[in-house]
Amino acid sequence: MSATVGFQIILILATLLCSLIAGFLFAFASVVMPGIKKLNDGETALNNKKNPIKRLTPLFLFVSGLLLLVIGGTILLVPHTFYANDGIMLGNDPSLLSEIRAPGGLLAGSAVLILIGTFRHGMRTLALTLTILVYGSFGFSRLLSLTLDGTPSNNLVAATVIELAMATISLTILCYRTNADSTVYSQKLTMTPETR
Repeated sequence: MSATVGFQIILILATLLCSLIAGFLFAFASVVMPGIKKLNDGETALNNKKNPIKRLTPLFLFVSGLLLLVIGGTILLVPHTFYANDGIMLGNDPSLLSEIRAPGGLLAGSAVLILIGTFRHGMRTLALTLTILVYGSFGFSRLLSLTLDGTPSNNLVAATVIELAMATISLTILCYRTNADSTVYSQKLTMTPETR
């Protein structure tokens, strides 16, 4: 099988998976969210400690942060090895290496904040927002490059799919967390002095 056929298969799979994620989000918004809206005060599923989204958020943030830390640390400390996996030879130009290492440091620093959000509840919204920003900007930049520059290596196509999936999952979690927080806040505002 030639590389072109392999890439076309990966591109079709990436398109199908992104469409599948969009379909799941639409179905959830159309079916589950209206049911959640009908719950009484204090019954909101997102405020429930048994809620899977609430339970899995730290795990997702841990995986997301760890992945960024490994990638960022590798780019920062051993960029030649990291880029050689994609067939990119960096050479020894100090200016080029400086431009390559700097984003690695940004990724590693972002990873530290995301990992802190894993363990500190008050930092989770920031960690999710940072996950959306980092993974989403890389994913959409790669899509733009695919359009403008042509097809990269299969590893970079797979990276694009993973980055867009991580950004989508983070956005989904953040939307439901924001919805739950606004529900709790509006419930507090509508409480009468007798019920407080």
